[in-house]
Amino acid sequence: MMMQIDLAGHTAFVTGASQGIGESIARMLHSAGANVAINYFNDAEGSNLAKADAIVDSLGERAMSVAADVRNLDQMNAAVDQTVE
Repeated sequence: MMMQIDLAGHTAFVTGASQGIGESIARMLHSAGANVAINYFNDAEGSNLAKADAIVDSLGERAMSVAADVRNLDQMNAAVDQTVE
């Protein structure tokens, strides 16, 4: 039996969401109604940004991409502040 969860009105900040497991988690949370911040590491080539933006485009409303290195507390605080705004 599949359990239904209603996350409408809630916001999820998903680290590593530009690919793999993080992307799957972000998609599942979004499908449950959550606003989703797709966190990605801002690489020099810009490929992570492109992946994150493609995910945001596919999800539509209630999704945004947010750059931050999870190893850097200042970047993470700024990313959370951006998400809350």
